[in-house]
Amino acid sequence: MKLQEYRFLSGDGEDELYGCAWLPDGPVKGYIQILHDLYDHIERYMHLLQFFAEHGYAAFGHDLVGHGRSVYRNGPGQISARHTYRHFIEDAETMFYLVVKDAMPKKEQKKSYIHALIGFGFGSMLAKQYAIMTSNCNALILCGDYGFPSLYRKAMNIYAKECRKKADTEPAEKTEDYILSHYGIDNMDTFLEERVSKPREQKKLKRDACCQLSYSMQYMLNRITLCSLYMTEDWISQLPEYLPILFMSGYEDVFSNYTRELDVVIRKLNYAGAENIFYKYYEHKKHELLFEDAAVNVMQDMLKLIRRLEEHSIERKLCWYQCWKS
Repeated sequence: MKLQEYRFLSGDGEDELYGCAWLPDGPVKGYIQILHDLYDHIERYMHLLQFFAEHGYAAFGHDLVGHGRSVYRNGPGQISARHTYRHFIEDAETMFYLVVKDAMPKKEQKKSYIHALIGFGFGSMLAKQYAIMTSNCNALILCGDYGFPSLYRKAMNIYAKECRKKADTEPAEKTEDYILSHYGIDNMDTFLEERVSKPREQKKLKRDACCQLSYSMQYMLNRITLCSLYMTEDWISQLPEYLPILFMSGYEDVFSNYTRELDVVIRKLNYAGAENIFYKYYEHKKHELLFEDAAVNVMQDMLKLIRRLEEHSIERKLCWYQCWKS
């Protein structure tokens, strides 16, 4: 395996982003792309990237703008005034094509390969939008998805009042407080406890400066705008009906209302005719599954899904709609 690092310009034309990929020693079987959560960064997922690279996949991700090593010039949690939620998707697609260029010979690049997006929390919202806006994703694994986040309707109203008094670069404190209070969170310790149940991982989060962010008004606008797209069922009809989607969550994840929100989404997807919808819930686990005791099982379950997709592809043309019934 080898580590490849990237620096590239965001679609907004201002923000410089950092990305990395672990490439296998042999031929590339497919692409596994990670989109991380808020209060998060890609370096925390190195074990997952290496896991997939060991099994023959080009595994990669980037720090979302304002996170990790993709820090905007005004600091962490900041974003360019030109940045919109669509730039999150453009940046993820740019990262994908950069890795494709390095991962295999040019003559192989136009063949059909698995390109699975694994989204965590806010990253799962980005992953769904990626599948809607682009044509190069053929599987979604959504960890810690929010379901139908109706709270963002009121969050937008609070933001509208707050932005009248603040500049784009100032912290969106009232809006952030409302969003967290919706989940019963009123301080940082409670927030960490709801993210992951292991005390050791909570301490790591507390020490990690890249996970201690205060989001600016402009960043909050991007965040609310994106999450508001999922408050109704409209987005369901925009997804390719053949698209395989695996929802993964801990039963103790407060951000999905203890999986209840996900159950509603899954029912709506099935009612709309989607046939390749699956879920896996884990007992006594919270929001960050990869940092719980079940992490190894979670990664194996992800790999199991990818391998099953490979087994049912015909000449690497991904015909999931029929094959997932078997």
